[in-house]
Amino acid sequence: DPKDGSVAWHLPADGAPVRAGTRLELDVVIRNLLVGHRFPGGVLDIQDTWIEVEVADRAGKRLASSGLSHATDPKDEDTHVLRTLVVDEHGEVLEEHEMAKFRTQIATQTLAAREAQAVRYAFEVPAQLERRQLPLTVTARLRHRSRTLRMQAAVCKEARTPAGRQFIAGAQGARDVALDPCKAQPITLIAETAIEIGEGAKLGTARPAWERMYEHGMALVATVTERLEEARAVLEAALAVAPDARGQAMITIQLGWVASKQGRVEDALALVARSRTLLARTVAANQPAPSPPVLDAVAADALARVWRWEDAIAPAKACTERAPQNAAAWVIYARVLASTGDNAGALAAATQGLEYAPRDQDLLRTQATALAGLGRPEAPAALAAFDRFRSPDQSAELRIQCAADSHRCARDREPVHTMMLRPAR
Repeated sequence: DPKDGSVAWHLPADGAPVRAGTRLELDVVIRNLLVGHRFPGGVLDIQDTWIEVEVADRAGKRLASSGLSHATDPKDEDTHVLRTLVVDEHGEVLEEHEMAKFRTQIATQTLAAREAQAVRYAFEVPAQLERRQLPLTVTARLRHRSRTLRMQAAVCKEARTPAGRQFIAGAQGARDVALDPCKAQPITLIAETAIEIGEGAKLGTARPAWERMYEHGMALVATVTERLEEARAVLEAALAVAPDARGQAMITIQLGWVASKQGRVEDALALVARSRTLLARTVAANQPAPSPPVLDAVAADALARVWRWEDAIAPAKACTERAPQNAAAWVIYARVLASTGDNAGALAAATQGLEYAPRDQDLLRTQATALAGLGRPEAPAALAAFDRFRSPDQSAELRIQCAADSHRCARDREPVHTMMLRPAR
């Protein structure tokens, strides 16, 4: 509100009030539900998956947008792109997958399986907006192509050299394919949704409001500690309208993550217990209650954050038993055991986790320290393996340098960052 500076949530966003001359912020939430790995997959630094957002008035006139130029502009840096930013020794983003120059990862906006992500879009409502232009329609799209335009341009240029022409000829002879790296790439529309805001708005989706708010709150849990109250507010709003015990349990455990990250350990443990009670109501009295590993993960995380290592052993162990192929579960279990002085147990846990994530620096560190604690001769080799795959010492410095030199770096390294919707010309 420009009069008093107050901020108010409207959840979900459908029908949110629109007043001329004010600023609206809309969270676009995406979730990876249909891919069992990170999305987009493959080479994360040159994949090209992006979000487009448009705001139009009642007559269809575009008022503001973000991301519309990304499909054709290789220099575009004002679009939210689901990719990983990697920099060289000077903190400059590498655009052409130059692996020999890789020094560290600055930020990743790709999505793990079942993960949710929120991107905030700020819209300055035109001061001259008239009532007859309402409601406004906000449309969001997720689009994808195989490679960034900069990467394609580099490959196209190389393909025209003698060595490039020989490669293409060889590929055609070996696989009977005609390669043309200069040809325009197809763009796939992955998802599209729209809502109406302002006077006269109609609900445009059949999805339950509580479910939308649940995923919104889940995405906001990833934000920095200073902003976690945002996640808490959205999740509590979802909880107030969740229709059944299952939905309430799903929301409650997300509130447990918030409490854990805020250091409210007793609140986190109480929310875990509450989730168990709610899940017990979803089955018949003579049936065992569901006990998903996330319950133990939240409990272990909350206790570990306040160094209650002995108390964290049981939930950390239970998490590995319920999700034995989850490397993150083995990371925390190994860390907890090592922190209690159980080097043999920590080594066993780290070894198991490395079966699923052989380059995980946390598991490699625990393996090295446990072997050293046990006086084992393999300790030097384990330490060398950790040194090989750990984050470089200059990672923090490179992130700061990149953020200072590039507004894209500064923006993308922040979870739930804000993108400006640019007024239509």
